[in-house]
Amino acid sequence: MFKGIDLFSDTMTQPTQAMKQAMMDAELGDEQKGEIPPPCS
Repeated sequence: MFKGIDLFSDTMTQPTQAMKQAMMDAELGDEQKGEIPPPCS
């Protein structure tokens, strides 16, 4: 019996159109350099 972590589904999952749109709409930059606000602010 396999007792490790099964990551197979992570390699088979396809992003939805909404997920792709969220990636396209995401603000780009480096929060450590102050280019964008932290994600939890």
